[in-house]
Amino acid sequence: MLALAHKGTLFLDEIGELSPEVQSSLLRVLENQTYRRVGDKEEITVDVRFICATNRNLLEEVKAGRFSEALYHRLNVFKIDIPPLRERREDIPLLVEHFLGRACQREPAALRITKKAMECLMNYDWPGNIRELQNVIERGVILSENKLISERELPREISDVSPDARENTPERESAFLPLSEMEKRYILKVFRHAESNRIKASEILGISRKTLYRKLKSYGEKV
Repeated sequence: MLALAHKGTLFLDEIGELSPEVQSSLLRVLENQTYRRVGDKEEITVDVRFICATNRNLLEEVKAGRFSEALYHRLNVFKIDIPPLRERREDIPLLVEHFLGRACQREPAALRITKKAMECLMNYDWPGNIRELQNVIERGVILSENKLISERELPREISDVSPDARENTPERESAFLPLSEMEKRYILKVFRHAESNRIKASEILGISRKTLYRKLKSYGEKV
């Protein structure tokens, strides 16, 4: 990783989750600008710009003894505070468009979201921030029937935020499916998108061909 980032930038996400051992190793890299491969005695010089992110208060972590004070001061050269998603709701439509665009890379047709569904997303407080939004959009893609994500494809805690979504409770409840059914729908959608090519479908799904064959057979598909 360091070798690939030489003369470039390395982004470390969730820096606050690093173990004490990894913290010590990272501190040595920052101080000496060298590292050593496992099992190797030779020190390798590296020139890397580090950008780190965390959702923890690192100063509080230092006081609690969970994060190295020396590493904290080394990293805290230029600090950028990014407000939580609930404080920048104007970013939600752009993020939704981005996540739908990524989903379209593996879907045969463009995906859209209804106005009511977008209102639900805008009214929700997003305790899980952008990762939660990404997961919600992924869920909507899986459940959507006609390449259209409505409030019925959203989790209940989000669809309930909109007053309009409180109507037609039986329909809203019917949108919640067992995990096995959601998996089945998504696997079959990918399989058909791959034009019944098991090799291509298994690569998209990230599972082995044997696992895909077994699941398709259990769904009653001709394989």
